Amino acid sequence: MNLKYHIYEHNIICPYCDGEYRDDDYEVAGENGEEVILECGHCHKKFTAHTSIVYCTYSSCNLNNEEHILEETHIKGFFTCKNCEYSEHIKPII
Repeated sequence: MNLKYHIYEHNIICPYCDGEYRDDDYEVAGENGEEVILECGHCHKKFTAHTSIVYCTYSSCNLNNEEHILEETHIKGFFTCKNCEYSEHIKPII
């Protein structure tokens, strides 16, 4: 049993049995922040779900035709760009 009050998932998860809720009929669709009442197809308990839209944005040197500025991380040979999410493992030339 899942005792968490809020479950932040991309899919709808039942808070009682952790079963995935299938939204085949698009009944969850609604205004952002709207509360809907659902019934789990696994344990048949009712629960509420709040609709929301979440965006994760990332900068991209490639999309802007800019050069990556690489810095070595604490892992030897592993570099990340200072300006975007790009990372690369560079093997030393021996």
